[in-house]
Parts: sequence; structure tokens; C-alpha cells
Amino acid sequence: MKYLSTILLIPFLLFSSNVFADEEHVCTYGDAVRVISVTYEDDQNQVPCEVNYDKGEGVQTLWTAKSEIGYCESKALELIEKHVSWGWSCQDSAQAGNSADLVTELY
Repeated sequence: MKYLSTILLIPFLLFSSNVFADEEHVCTYGDAVRVISVTYEDDQNQVPCEVNYDKGEGVQTLWTAKSEIGYCESKALELIEKHVSWGWSCQDSAQAGNSADLVTELY
């Protein structure tokens, strides 16, 4: 599974446009909600970036990168895969709807 994720991530990194929008994934398990996001300092570069994790009690920054392109995306994907292996259901925020509303409604 780890190799498949890497194989899927490489084309994304190579063929993505020069505009990098923040990425956000919403993971749910029953009534529990976790938000895993990758944020970029500016929209034109993949670094610097950070991976943030929100359990509804405040946002924690788990990883940061200043020069290694793809590091934040890779770490976020690993965290998402861990959640899925634990039984969570994860979707990007475009599929899940507005995650801020989900977190607000549940907490």
C-alpha cells in the first residue's frame, strides 16, 4: 500500500500546476472528526509548507518543510492512510463538504 501511495503521489508532484492551494482532508469515525491539512506559505510554491492536524481542540502542526518539495504531501498522505487503517473514513474537503461546518456542528 505504501508503494502504491508513492506511485500515485509522484505524478501529482510532477504534473501539478504552478499554483498550489492548501489541501484539506476530513476523516470521520462515528461522530469523531479529524481534519488533516497541508498549508503553503504562498500559492506559487510547494515550500515552505506544514501539515496540520485538528481534532476539534485546536490545530497542531505535525510536520514542516522549508526546502523539500513533496515532504508535507507525503507525510499528510501517511497520516491519512493510518487513519484509514484504523477504520476512519477520509475524504478531501471538496468531497466532504465544508469541514469547518462539520467540526463546528460536532464540537
